[in-house]
Amino acid sequence: MDDISAYLKLRNRVYYYRRRVPQQFRDCENRSEVLISLKTDSRNAALAKAQMINAQVEEYWQALRDARSDQARLSAQQRFEAAITIAQKEGFRFLPAQEVVKLDDEEFLSRVQAAAKGPNVAKAVLGTVDRPSMTLDDVFAEYEKLTRSERAGHGKDQLRRWRNPRLKAIKAFHQVIGFQKQLSEITRNDALLFREWWQDRINEEGMTGEGANKDFQNLNKMFKTVNDALRLDLVSPFDGLALRLVENDPRPPLTNDQLRAIINSPQLMQMNEEARFVLLVKMETGARTREICGLDPDDNEIRLDGHIPHIDIRPNKYRALKVTHTKRLLPLVGVALEAVQQMPRGTDRYRQGADSWSATVNKFLRENQLLPTQRHTVNSIRHSFEDRLTKVEPPDKVQAYLMGHKYVRPRYGAGPDLEQTVGWLKRIELKDVHPARLISDEPDEP
Repeated sequence: MDDISAYLKLRNRVYYYRRRVPQQFRDCENRSEVLISLKTDSRNAALAKAQMINAQVEEYWQALRDARSDQARLSAQQRFEAAITIAQKEGFRFLPAQEVVKLDDEEFLSRVQAAAKGPNVAKAVLGTVDRPSMTLDDVFAEYEKLTRSERAGHGKDQLRRWRNPRLKAIKAFHQVIGFQKQLSEITRNDALLFREWWQDRINEEGMTGEGANKDFQNLNKMFKTVNDALRLDLVSPFDGLALRLVENDPRPPLTNDQLRAIINSPQLMQMNEEARFVLLVKMETGARTREICGLDPDDNEIRLDGHIPHIDIRPNKYRALKVTHTKRLLPLVGVALEAVQQMPRGTDRYRQGADSWSATVNKFLRENQLLPTQRHTVNSIRHSFEDRLTKVEPPDKVQAYLMGHKYVRPRYGAGPDLEQTVGWLKRIELKDVHPARLISDEPDEP
């Protein structure tokens, strides 16, 4: 790391940042040295400012070199990004040439003066760098890069769930218009044809408007994000495509008797033991499937040794949590406690496969006629849990905490503790249940 103090120069009681241009950048930087007033007589303040300026100067030099020495191997997109960086370092916003000539005289002359620093600076500040040609496939790759911070901590399954809907929307759009177009060639008519295709599927194939709107939303957001980042100055053809949805009834809950029937069913032992584990924990904690499947026993998220056995729902290497209010400690009671006592390390099979668990268990429950209607699914269990809580009337803050919902009032303090929440869960614990032994001596079905 450079000794920043070596780049300080005191002149007339004012510190300056002064640095000779390194040899490797002299073929693309016309100046022999950089001299910038730090506008302070304090050495400590000057060191702090020089640190920031030095980083900016080095980034600027790197962009100059990329734009000059690597022209042959850089893609059009990389050249365009380098031009944006150079323009910013010169104090300008990158604009295409046709917009530069429309600027007021003062800014236009400033850009012309900056252009005298070299051909690469000239292309950047005068906007003569060609825009990259991109298809929607290219847009996805760029969008994935631009939004990577949003997926920090996501597990393998969460990353798959993030990618697949966006790739599906792109694939469907290409199928409708017949081929891949360059981004600048996608028209509003193309987008309207895509919406008409979706309307036909909804009317003729029973598809949902939610699926259509999700495709429109994903395409629009990817287009706009990349358009803004690369200064493409395009108008998204996917804006305002959303279909008006008919409100559907919410997922019906299971009654306590229906929950008990599942637990007491002799067929339950035919379900593989790890699937049974997640099912029973879900019934008495109300936790989301992904929260139970993703428990990390090596990070002390399954705790049986304290005075109140519980699970700790928090972000880990297997799955992220979308929002902070989903973090919580859930006491284990009833069949959930029995399940965890028999499988204290949770599930390896479904740790990053919550969707696989849902598909497996839904199929099993339907084949064994353990769901009362086709509209009931394993997600009905969470709806049932909320209804069971509502009947015993816990404080709103406690109910929101146990469900992992947002509490609408400002949050103060640490929230409900285990002693408080375990009492409410014991009040809704399923009685008169006699589940078969969780871990069977018989081999699981495939």
